[in-house]
Amino acid sequence: TAYTRPLHPLQRRGGSPLLVLPRIARALAWQLTAPEASSADWLIERVPPEELERLVPVFPKADDGMAILERSVELFQYLLSCPIVPFSVYSVARSGRLRGYFVLSSVPGQVRVADCWIESHDPADWRALILCAVAKANEDASAAEVVIWSSDQLLAGALRASGFHARFRIPILVLPGADGSVLPLAPRVQLLDNDSAFLNAGQ
Repeated sequence: TAYTRPLHPLQRRGGSPLLVLPRIARALAWQLTAPEASSADWLIERVPPEELERLVPVFPKADDGMAILERSVELFQYLLSCPIVPFSVYSVARSGRLRGYFVLSSVPGQVRVADCWIESHDPADWRALILCAVAKANEDASAAEVVIWSSDQLLAGALRASGFHARFRIPILVLPGADGSVLPLAPRVQLLDNDSAFLNAGQ
Protein backbone atom coordinates (compact mmCIF):
# COMPACT_ATOMS: atom_id res chain seq x y z
CA THR A 1 0.00 0.00 0.00
CA ALA A 2 1.26 3.48 -0.88
CA TYR A 3 0.82 6.09 1.84
CA THR A 4 1.25 9.86 1.69
CA ARG A 5 1.40 12.72 4.17
CA PRO A 6 1.30 16.40 3.15
CA LEU A 7 4.44 18.48 3.67
CA HIS A 8 3.94 21.77 1.79
CA PRO A 9 0.57 21.39 0.00
CA LEU A 10 0.82 24.68 -1.88
CA GLN A 11 3.80 23.26 -3.78
CA ARG A 12 1.54 20.84 -5.65
CA ARG A 13 1.82 21.52 -9.38
CA GLY A 14 0.51 20.17 -12.68
CA GLY A 15 -2.84 19.01 -13.89
CA SER A 16 -6.18 20.72 -14.24
CA PRO A 17 -7.06 23.34 -11.61
CA LEU A 18 -10.33 21.45 -11.17
CA LEU A 19 -8.26 18.57 -9.77
CA VAL A 20 -5.33 20.39 -8.19
CA LEU A 21 -7.33 22.83 -6.05
CA PRO A 22 -9.45 20.12 -4.31
CA ARG A 23 -6.31 18.08 -3.72
CA ILE A 24 -4.58 21.06 -2.13
CA ALA A 25 -7.63 21.62 0.08
CA ARG A 26 -7.66 17.97 1.12
CA ALA A 27 -3.92 18.06 1.83
CA LEU A 28 -4.32 21.16 4.00
CA ALA A 29 -7.07 19.43 5.96
CA TRP A 30 -4.89 16.33 6.43
CA GLN A 31 -1.99 18.53 7.50
CA LEU A 32 -4.08 20.16 10.24
CA THR A 33 -5.00 16.78 11.75
CA ALA A 34 -1.55 15.15 11.45
CA PRO A 35 0.62 14.80 14.57
CA GLU A 36 3.65 17.05 14.80
CA ALA A 37 6.71 15.68 13.02
CA SER A 38 9.11 15.69 15.96
CA SER A 39 12.36 13.94 16.77
CA ALA A 40 12.12 14.61 20.51
CA ASP A 41 14.16 12.12 22.56
CA TRP A 42 15.67 10.73 19.33
CA LEU A 43 18.99 11.65 17.73
CA ILE A 44 18.94 11.78 13.92
CA GLU A 45 22.27 11.83 12.09
CA ARG A 46 22.97 11.87 8.38
CA VAL A 47 25.30 8.99 7.50
CA PRO A 48 27.97 9.67 4.85
CA PRO A 49 29.08 6.86 2.50
CA GLU A 50 32.27 6.21 4.43
CA GLU A 51 30.35 5.60 7.69
CA LEU A 52 27.60 3.27 6.45
CA GLU A 53 29.30 0.30 8.09
CA ARG A 54 27.98 1.41 11.47
CA LEU A 55 24.41 0.69 10.33
CA VAL A 56 25.08 -3.03 9.85
CA PRO A 57 23.92 -3.99 13.39
CA VAL A 58 20.48 -2.50 12.70
CA PHE A 59 19.90 -3.81 9.18
CA PRO A 60 16.55 -5.65 8.85
CA LYS A 61 16.39 -9.20 10.18
CA ALA A 62 13.88 -11.89 9.28
CA ASP A 63 11.41 -13.01 11.92
CA ASP A 64 8.68 -15.61 12.17
CA GLY A 65 6.10 -13.67 10.17
CA MET A 66 7.90 -11.86 7.38
CA ALA A 67 10.56 -12.39 4.72
CA ILE A 68 13.16 -9.59 4.60
CA LEU A 69 14.92 -8.48 1.44
CA GLU A 70 18.66 -8.06 1.89
CA ARG A 71 20.26 -4.74 2.83
CA SER A 72 24.01 -4.09 2.64
CA VAL A 73 26.57 -1.33 2.91
CA GLU A 74 27.25 -1.72 -0.83
CA LEU A 75 23.56 -1.21 -1.66
CA PHE A 76 23.42 2.06 0.29
CA GLN A 77 26.70 3.25 -1.24
CA TYR A 78 25.18 2.57 -4.64
CA LEU A 79 22.11 4.64 -3.74
CA LEU A 80 24.17 7.56 -2.49
CA SER A 81 26.00 7.67 -5.84
CA CYS A 82 22.74 7.84 -7.83
CA PRO A 83 23.08 10.46 -10.62
CA ILE A 84 19.30 10.79 -11.14
CA VAL A 85 17.92 11.88 -7.75
CA PRO A 86 19.60 12.64 -4.42
CA PHE A 87 19.42 9.97 -1.71
CA SER A 88 20.27 10.45 1.95
CA VAL A 89 20.69 7.89 4.73
CA TYR A 90 19.97 8.74 8.37
CA SER A 91 20.59 6.84 11.59
CA VAL A 92 18.27 7.12 14.59
CA ALA A 93 19.43 6.61 18.15
CA ARG A 94 17.89 6.89 21.58
CA SER A 95 19.61 7.10 24.96
CA GLY A 96 22.97 6.76 23.22
CA ARG A 97 22.03 3.52 21.45
CA LEU A 98 21.68 3.10 17.68
CA ARG A 99 18.17 1.78 17.00
CA GLY A 100 17.49 2.05 13.27
CA TYR A 101 17.71 4.06 10.07
CA PHE A 102 15.73 5.55 7.20
CA VAL A 103 16.56 6.44 3.60
CA LEU A 104 15.08 9.45 1.79
CA SER A 105 15.02 10.23 -1.92
CA SER A 106 13.93 13.54 -3.43
CA VAL A 107 12.08 13.80 -6.73
CA PRO A 108 10.22 16.87 -8.02
CA GLY A 109 7.35 17.57 -5.64
CA GLN A 110 7.97 14.60 -3.34
CA VAL A 111 10.24 13.20 -0.69
CA ARG A 112 10.11 9.41 -0.62
CA VAL A 113 10.95 7.23 2.37
CA ALA A 114 12.73 4.65 0.25
CA ASP A 115 13.52 2.37 3.18
CA CYS A 116 13.28 2.31 6.98
CA TRP A 117 13.84 -0.06 9.86
CA ILE A 118 14.03 0.00 13.63
CA GLU A 119 15.00 -2.85 15.94
CA SER A 120 11.67 -3.09 17.74
CA HIS A 121 8.23 -4.67 17.67
CA ASP A 122 6.80 -1.75 19.64
CA PRO A 123 4.39 0.34 17.51
CA ALA A 124 5.47 3.46 19.44
CA ASP A 125 9.06 3.01 18.28
CA TRP A 126 7.98 2.61 14.67
CA ARG A 127 5.80 5.72 14.95
CA ALA A 128 8.80 7.63 16.35
CA LEU A 129 10.96 6.44 13.45
CA ILE A 130 8.38 7.61 10.90
CA LEU A 131 7.98 11.01 12.58
CA CYS A 132 11.78 11.41 12.51
CA ALA A 133 11.71 10.71 8.76
CA VAL A 134 8.88 13.21 8.26
CA ALA A 135 10.79 15.86 10.20
CA LYS A 136 13.75 15.48 7.82
CA ALA A 137 11.52 15.30 4.74
CA ASN A 138 9.83 18.54 5.82
CA GLU A 139 13.14 20.36 5.37
CA ASP A 140 12.59 20.16 1.59
CA ALA A 141 10.50 23.30 1.04
CA SER A 142 9.74 22.30 -2.56
CA ALA A 143 8.08 18.98 -1.68
CA ALA A 144 4.29 18.85 -1.57
CA GLU A 145 4.20 15.45 0.15
CA VAL A 146 6.15 12.56 1.61
CA VAL A 147 5.48 9.06 0.23
CA ILE A 148 6.19 5.58 1.57
CA TRP A 149 5.15 1.98 0.90
CA SER A 150 4.12 -0.62 3.46
CA SER A 151 3.44 -4.33 3.05
CA ASP A 152 3.31 -5.20 6.77
CA GLN A 153 0.82 -4.34 9.48
CA LEU A 154 3.33 -2.97 12.02
CA LEU A 155 4.59 -0.27 9.66
CA ALA A 156 1.11 0.40 8.27
CA GLY A 157 -0.22 1.05 11.76
CA ALA A 158 2.67 3.39 12.52
CA LEU A 159 1.99 5.30 9.29
CA ARG A 160 -1.70 5.79 10.04
CA ALA A 161 -0.81 6.96 13.57
CA SER A 162 1.68 9.43 12.04
CA GLY A 163 -0.80 11.23 9.79
CA PHE A 164 -0.31 9.20 6.60
CA HIS A 165 -3.20 8.22 4.35
CA ALA A 166 -3.43 5.17 2.08
CA ARG A 167 -3.65 6.21 -1.57
CA PHE A 168 -3.47 3.01 -3.65
CA ARG A 169 -2.49 -0.64 -3.53
CA ILE A 170 -0.48 -2.75 -5.95
CA PRO A 171 0.08 -6.52 -5.94
CA ILE A 172 3.42 -8.08 -5.08
CA LEU A 173 4.16 -10.83 -7.60
CA VAL A 174 6.69 -13.51 -6.67
CA LEU A 175 8.04 -15.97 -9.24
CA PRO A 176 8.56 -19.54 -7.99
CA GLY A 177 12.02 -21.07 -8.12
CA ALA A 178 13.06 -23.50 -10.83
CA ASP A 179 12.01 -26.35 -8.55
CA GLY A 180 8.59 -24.81 -7.98
CA SER A 181 9.41 -23.54 -4.50
CA VAL A 182 7.93 -20.24 -3.29
CA LEU A 183 8.67 -17.88 -0.42
CA PRO A 184 7.30 -19.44 2.79
CA LEU A 185 6.52 -15.97 4.21
CA ALA A 186 5.08 -12.74 2.88
CA PRO A 187 7.90 -10.41 1.79
CA ARG A 188 8.45 -6.99 3.34
CA VAL A 189 8.69 -4.61 0.37
CA GLN A 190 9.83 -0.98 0.36
CA LEU A 191 10.19 1.64 -2.40
CA LEU A 192 13.89 0.79 -2.41
CA ASP A 193 13.14 -2.69 -3.71
CA ASN A 194 12.33 -1.45 -7.21
CA ASP A 195 12.68 1.72 -9.26
CA SER A 196 9.84 3.46 -7.41
CA ALA A 197 12.45 5.01 -5.11
CA PHE A 198 13.62 7.27 -7.94
CA LEU A 199 11.24 6.94 -10.91
CA ASN A 200 9.51 10.21 -11.77
CA ALA A 201 6.86 10.73 -14.44
CA GLY A 202 6.82 14.50 -13.97
CA GLN A 203 3.43 14.47 -12.21
